[in-house]
Amino acid sequence: MSAWIESHQSLRDHPRKDQLAEELFVGRVPNDVANYAAVGILHYLWWWALDYAQDGDLTPFSDRQIATACRYIGDPQVLVAGLTRSGFLTAERRLHNWYDYAGRLIEKREANAARTRAYRVRTHVPHALRSELPNRTVPNRTKAVKNSLANADASPGVEIARDFDVWWATYGKIGNKAACRDNYRWWRTTKEAPADELLHAAIAYRAHCEQTDCKIQHGSRFLAKSTKTKSARWPEWAAGDEHGALDIHSTRRLNDVLEAGAEIFELGGGDERDIGSPAHPQDGQVPRRGLPPGSLAGRE
Repeated sequence: MSAWIESHQSLRDHPRKDQLAEELFVGRVPNDVANYAAVGILHYLWWWALDYAQDGDLTPFSDRQIATACRYIGDPQVLVAGLTRSGFLTAERRLHNWYDYAGRLIEKREANAARTRAYRVRTHVPHALRSELPNRTVPNRTKAVKNSLANADASPGVEIARDFDVWWATYGKIGNKAACRDNYRWWRTTKEAPADELLHAAIAYRAHCEQTDCKIQHGSRFLAKSTKTKSARWPEWAAGDEHGALDIHSTRRLNDVLEAGAEIFELGGGDERDIGSPAHPQDGQVPRRGLPPGSLAGRE
């Protein structure tokens, strides 16, 4: 979509436009042609600035470059001097009142650029995982769709299926694919969850598990549907909250957790025995309950 800039009808009879026409074309062409040329030169300059001088500052450009932008074939210095004397260029070589005409477009472009940067940060795939992503073929959107089969290819259901293939490969293909696909489709259609947030959650969770030696959950559990009594897990990872620190993979790490818990709650009685053994009661005291031997240790 092409950019555009406001063009006010008051320019047609504006004294500054008339002055520019006199500066550049007096005595050389008829007055009506000079007026047409002056309006054209200004619009060419403004259109060019939308792409190459969005802030309205022309100091980085030479007189010849400005003349080329305006499609002016005369002396470039005469053109720049005429633009300045007629008030379309300031003494600091800036377009007069530029932001009043192009400000909204500039703000929109900056907002779009910020959204694009934020999207790339959220959907960044670590280099180690890129080889596992499927090769997605994007249809040519520049050609008109002429048949129903092509229309079906662009349907939301097909798009969700493609997004799921990327998510499934990124997550590591862990668990039942059909059940995981159903949950993924539910989040996309019923809850309108963005594909980029689901993908970012998978990347963050998998990277965490690989760094901490945690056991990765089945994909269907990671994407389990939320209920009134049970909140979903993946949004926490999409938001950057790491709540999987206790996804213990090995018996050794589980024992570490149990020992820390026993020390906090004084379940071991301060002796050197296994944390699963009850503490020796002291005279006149009710014995504390310990963890039954082997009740938790060794489980995953």
